[in-house]
Amino acid sequence: MTKSQATKFKYFSKKNADKLHKACKHCEPYKDWFTFGRWVKQCFHIKKGSHSTRIPILIEKGSRDRHGKVSVERYPITASVFCRCQVEAK
Repeated sequence: MTKSQATKFKYFSKKNADKLHKACKHCEPYKDWFTFGRWVKQCFHIKKGSHSTRIPILIEKGSRDRHGKVSVERYPITASVFCRCQVEAK
């Protein structure tokens, strides 16, 4: 994942956006909230003592069978995200 890809999302969840807005009124969902890995790609690190907010997300996993047919499966996981208030530039 590149630095520019780390700030883009394929899907949007109103429920998750509301949860993140309640967790930090200063940070905008899908603009100021990212996973640890996405913050690292943007050259930030998490401040010591910061705790993540957990949100449910869908992961897509594609596979190709022996005939070349592609199938995409979606399954839910829980992601740990941090807001801009919890990070510092490296």
